[in-house]
Amino acid sequence: MKRSAIILVETCEIEAFLAFLRLAEFDHIESIEEDCFLVQFDEDTGLTLDHLRELSLEELYVDFRSFILPPIFLSAQKEVRDYLRLVPDGSYEFSSLIATLAKLSEWHPLRRFKRILTERFDTETLTTVKGFIENDMNASRASKALYLHRNTLSYRLDHFIAQSALDVRTFAGAYAYYLLFS
Repeated sequence: MKRSAIILVETCEIEAFLAFLRLAEFDHIESIEEDCFLVQFDEDTGLTLDHLRELSLEELYVDFRSFILPPIFLSAQKEVRDYLRLVPDGSYEFSSLIATLAKLSEWHPLRRFKRILTERFDTETLTTVKGFIENDMNASRASKALYLHRNTLSYRLDHFIAQSALDVRTFAGAYAYYLLFS
């Protein structure tokens, strides 16, 4: 599956880091700003940003921040880049970025993420996700409480997870959803 990620590096020779990224054989590398890159890669090749970060630390002695962009955030790259500047170096998925921003009491990005989700998903989908979480992430109980067929619940959750990259079937994803919508 093709994925996009933002990589932010602040403490090195940019040309050397760009050469390092080219060696990683990304499908596409685009410079957003001098210290920020948008990369596209295929997850099936086994390339992970955590592994790339380890190699960068070993070979270049350079750490960076990276964020795997959910499909619904492709149009908000510059905003996400600015939010990435607020967190420590590391590799972030959507749920871990939300938790880290909340821990740092950075509420503006969280409000913006919530707005993007509410604009992208209909009320039924968001109500379904909330009901699923409120029913202890138990699909049978949630479908009964929401008066939905279990397959409808599953379809809505799958659609939400695929588009937002916020896997509410895991504790980390449910916690991130709770932080955004509580």
